[in-house]
Amino acid sequence: MVPVDASALTEALDQDGPDATFVPDGESASALRPSIETSFHAALPWPVVIHTHCVATIALAVRADAQTVVAEKLGDLGAVFVPYVKPGRDLTRAILARSAPATRVIVLGNHGLICCGDDPVSTETLLRTVSARLEPHALPEPRSIDPELADQLAGTDWMPAPAEAQPLARDPVQLGFAGGATLYPDHLVFLGPGVAIADHDDVRTATELAARLSPPRRLLLFPGRGAAIPKDSDAGTKALARALGDVVARIAPGAEVNRLTPVQEADLLNWDAEAYRRSLSAAS
Repeated sequence: MVPVDASALTEALDQDGPDATFVPDGESASALRPSIETSFHAALPWPVVIHTHCVATIALAVRADAQTVVAEKLGDLGAVFVPYVKPGRDLTRAILARSAPATRVIVLGNHGLICCGDDPVSTETLLRTVSARLEPHALPEPRSIDPELADQLAGTDWMPAPAEAQPLARDPVQLGFAGGATLYPDHLVFLGPGVAIADHDDVRTATELAARLSPPRRLLLFPGRGAAIPKDSDAGTKALARALGDVVARIAPGAEVNRLTPVQEADLLNWDAEAYRRSLSAAS
């Protein structure tokens, strides 16, 4: 755990300049930093603030009509919707501008969920209530890995992605959602912008072409066949490949989605805070 001077952090929200960590001098015996999202945990006026990247919430939060759906499904909980803002102090300012002291549920556009409360148990119960309300009534059946594709990938630097990611390539609706620009920041950080889509029948050629893309993509979709990730993928890459499958399976068919713009992608890819997080993931 990393100690933080929460009062100093909250007082600095109105100041310009880079995000600061506000670790008290002499308090941290390691080089670890607080999360870049610490500022809203400090600023929201509740004893308990839980933030998750709940897949059911993200599947709603990427939709163009997310604010309307939040009002319909979570209005009795006083939920508010905050359109996408880069995590950090700017996001905290946006949260405070759109919420009231009594607000307990905050849906972050293209990002995730915040639930607040007086104690951990009731706050977790609220979070699970929100997540359950946002879950679709029915989810597609899970898909197994195509053994023929797995055999062909064996001679390359790629391997089949987790089973949860396979429908991204084999279901036309899911391929349409997955095949565009980035939907949320964690995908960009761990998998690169968007996904690579094979446009060559030969698997070896397709994987070699994907490996040369810049910026790198770490999720390759073979339409109608399956999904692949590099063989050297770390735990974060595997988890985020599964997560994309979990998110896209929950997006309502026919929904219009908001995606990160090239400028927003560049802000995250060139961000020191995300470079630090990637270094932690690589070391784990």
